[in-house]
Amino acid sequence: MRQAEDEVNRISSRLVDAMRVPGTPSHIPAAAGPCDAIDPDFTTYHIVDHPWAL
Repeated sequence: MRQAEDEVNRISSRLVDAMRVPGTPSHIPAAAGPCDAIDPDFTTYHIVDHPWAL
């Protein structure tokens, strides 16, 4: 779970850098949650949400 959150944080950071939009991004970290429909035991699949704004 933590690995997926870290990866999404890195990708989001690279996306903001690539867009070159002026402003400071929010510092809300990604959060993983269970994918109940596919993997209710949270062992392989999960959903990662990462809201951010400039």
